[in-house]
Amino acid sequence: MRSIAIETLTDLWSPPAEWQQQDGILGLVVMSGNAEVPSPAGPTHLPACTAIFLPLQQVTSIRLEAATVVFWLVDDADRPELTVNGSIAVDEIAATVIHDVFFEHHRPEEHRALALRFVCHQLLDRSTEGTRDDSTDQLVTRVIAYMQTHLDEPITLENLEREFGCGRGQLTRRFQVEQGESPIRVLAHLRLTHARHLLQNTDLTISQIAHATGYSDLAGFSHFFKQRTGRSPSEFRDDCRWLV
Repeated sequence: MRSIAIETLTDLWSPPAEWQQQDGILGLVVMSGNAEVPSPAGPTHLPACTAIFLPLQQVTSIRLEAATVVFWLVDDADRPELTVNGSIAVDEIAATVIHDVFFEHHRPEEHRALALRFVCHQLLDRSTEGTRDDSTDQLVTRVIAYMQTHLDEPITLENLEREFGCGRGQLTRRFQVEQGESPIRVLAHLRLTHARHLLQNTDLTISQIAHATGYSDLAGFSHFFKQRTGRSPSEFRDDCRWLV
């Protein structure tokens, strides 16, 4: 299993020449930003914390917008189980593994391969929970894109109901079917990924990062972050600096 980790602002990505000669499956996870991938039904938009499996022969280029993405070739043993061309929510466990192995630590290639195998199986499990219905108006995709671009604002189910003109029950059911989680849990994943990225890659104060991820007070943000990572924001930042 070979991989490429990419951080870019806005660019087009194409599979390496040696990959293009293979009849394989491309796996990709969008950690932050946005990506647009080709599919038989038309371009599919992927916000942060989503993944997708695509036949390599289908992929000419993928548009990345302020995106941090991991690409890899899927092992043959996993290919029969895959749901291709359907986006999958990346849970907190898989996101943490990717972040730690590819972006926080300089792991050897064998560790990266094991991490990708683990993440692939996490995604395989989630893909059985429900795939996108291309006959719908892609409500969940649009809601996630909205969340991604409004992470610095308070977002509630009431906000989403008004913004997208749907009932809470409809929205919750669609998220459970397509993402395997509630809208609020998906939002929490997006906030956590964004906070980790800012702590590791910027000099913003922790208070500024709290506001950038939608928290009006530092205490609430610190509790949220430690509850999900086991470390306070300052401890996480200090650990990252020691690794540089």
